[in-house]
Amino acid sequence: ITPMASEIMPIDLCGVEFCPNEGYSNVMACCGYSLEEGENSRKGSVIFRVIENKGLKKCDALELKEGILDAKWHRSTKFQMPILACASSEGIVLLKINENGEKMMPRILHRTASNFSLSIDWFEEKVLVGERSGEISVWNCEMETEENRFKAHFYGGSDLSAEVWTAFFNRFDSNLVVSGADDCLMKLWDLRDKPEKPCHVMKDHEMGVTSGEWDSSNVNQFATGSYDEKVRLWDIRRLENGPICSCKVGGGVWRVRWEPKLKAINGDQDACLLLACMHGGAKVVRLRDSKMEVVSNFGGHESMVYGADWSRNENLKDSGVVATCSFYDKRLCIWQVPGINNSLKI
Repeated sequence: ITPMASEIMPIDLCGVEFCPNEGYSNVMACCGYSLEEGENSRKGSVIFRVIENKGLKKCDALELKEGILDAKWHRSTKFQMPILACASSEGIVLLKINENGEKMMPRILHRTASNFSLSIDWFEEKVLVGERSGEISVWNCEMETEENRFKAHFYGGSDLSAEVWTAFFNRFDSNLVVSGADDCLMKLWDLRDKPEKPCHVMKDHEMGVTSGEWDSSNVNQFATGSYDEKVRLWDIRRLENGPICSCKVGGGVWRVRWEPKLKAINGDQDACLLLACMHGGAKVVRLRDSKMEVVSNFGGHESMVYGADWSRNENLKDSGVVATCSFYDKRLCIWQVPGINNSLKI
């Protein structure tokens, strides 16, 4: 697949996220960091780009003192302007987009000094953070307070922390969260339980659990990715039976993103997932009849693909436009998944 547009960025890229807010759906945020030579420290940036006529328009960038490993836009119009939450090597950073004519002006809305943060997710005003310390924390970003913190993952038989590579909300219930870590375990938590103990512990992953996302059109369904090069589909009502299905994709699955416009697997249309598969490039997996298969493979990167997201811009002539990014070659690519045009018929 030939990219519609590509650009080499000044930093190693960890993620790319399209803004879901109306009026800003052609805006994307690229995040990453560079290691400071001679120092064990990271210096990060969030770089903003706009898709125009299937090309990339340069906008502003915000340099930060800490490395940025993950970022998520707030999904609703609760705030007047788009807000981006960033997981940083020193905690979390909230960025707000202001406009001055045609110029976007990102600024730091709030910075919380905390542990080395690896993943981040939103539910209304709450931010969920997975940390290198093996902990999960929940922050109220309106009150600027920490609501919850607990040790979620550690290697069996020891007190050694396991990095929480991913933690995400049930899109329909802020009390339920899923975490995955380097201990190869995925856990379902109910934040109302005190002291915190997992509702379910899933041991199906053969290596560390690196990514996951809840299906926004299905209250019972979510997907996870792992270093074991498999993506798995889960039903919260039958976790004890293992995943509904899985698919070997040829690369550690660092990002999992549901296509936002299509119906869930039990609807009238197929659903599909965009995956950032590290050394395996970027791929699209189709879900049909409780089965998964790879239907598209993008190999335009020369390094580890860590970021991937779907465009939500309804004004684009064609659907299926995605952005992917890679680490060492610092490359951002925009491409179109073949066969998608408002419905998945591949």
